[in-house]
Amino acid sequence: MDRRSPSEQGFTLIEVIAAVMIISLVAVTFLPLITSSIQRIKEAGRRMQELYALRSEMERAISEQSSAVEQELTVRGPGSFRRTVKGKVIKVGHLVTFMRSR
Repeated sequence: MDRRSPSEQGFTLIEVIAAVMIISLVAVTFLPLITSSIQRIKEAGRRMQELYALRSEMERAISEQSSAVEQELTVRGPGSFRRTVKGKVIKVGHLVTFMRSR
């Protein structure tokens, strides 16, 4: 028969249970972090889709330029720098852009 010395014996049931408990505690500790990360990733994806939708609407409005009104915009910089630019203000949803006339 194959006789093993005491140093070659396997793990006891208590050692295995303790290892499983430690691994479980570590997993439970990081579970809220993983859950919140997944929620933030989903929220960022939703915001990105909304941004692309609004951007496409803005580009369509710019190409049509039917809702745009010719206006003058005064730009002020440091010191006495001041410049007036003519163009169109285009509004789509809550986004607003200014397109300079050529």
